[in-house]
Amino acid sequence: MVLRPQSFNAFALCAIGTTLTSQDHSFANYKPTRSPVVFAIIVSCVVVSWKYGFPEIDTFFLRASSLTFCEFQTGSEGRIVLPTDLFYSIRQGQIWRLFTPILIHINLVHLILNLVLVVWFCSPIESAVGHLRFLHGVLLLAAISNVTSAVWSPLPFFAGVAPVWCAAFAYRGVLRLVVPASPLAIGNGACVAGTISIALGFFRVVPAADAAYISALVVGAAYALPMLGKSQSSADN
Repeated sequence: MVLRPQSFNAFALCAIGTTLTSQDHSFANYKPTRSPVVFAIIVSCVVVSWKYGFPEIDTFFLRASSLTFCEFQTGSEGRIVLPTDLFYSIRQGQIWRLFTPILIHINLVHLILNLVLVVWFCSPIESAVGHLRFLHGVLLLAAISNVTSAVWSPLPFFAGVAPVWCAAFAYRGVLRLVVPASPLAIGNGACVAGTISIALGFFRVVPAADAAYISALVVGAAYALPMLGKSQSSADN
């Protein structure tokens, strides 16, 4: 996500309020032993936030520069200097930068909200598809969303685990349409919460990286599309 952290309050009130009133029990029934990858994401995000805190934006990206997509430096006047080549550090072998921006969060509300939605949307998928397959999907999605954001925007200020839950939301949303009986098909409350959260980003009520959202939604929906053929075959039989 890109950077106007003061607007996250509206995001939090809408999405968390919907979560608390939802009839979908994915969050309430979450157990770390069933979804260790989701748990590892939660712990990693919390540890990163604890280590770097939530200072001013320029200071934050300088302090967390080892995890950002590209390395930031301080100019002669003490202000952050944007790199001319966003992929320079990665080409120098710092491959982890393709993935680690999803661990960075701008403020406490940003962190809590994203982790709630990750648990809600992602933990049932991990339990269903297996831990290793889910981990591969998270890494692939992180790389795709971060690279897309870097190509889409000249400003490399993107961070947050939102692309992971966006893809899970799209995946489970497609299942809701084509295989409504699937245990992974998204519930009414989750559908409303995810739609509100994404819409607030696209309409600029909250800061959002459009490229990260769009690429995540496309990847999540694409994973579910094979289920369409299966559902049609079942109907024909």
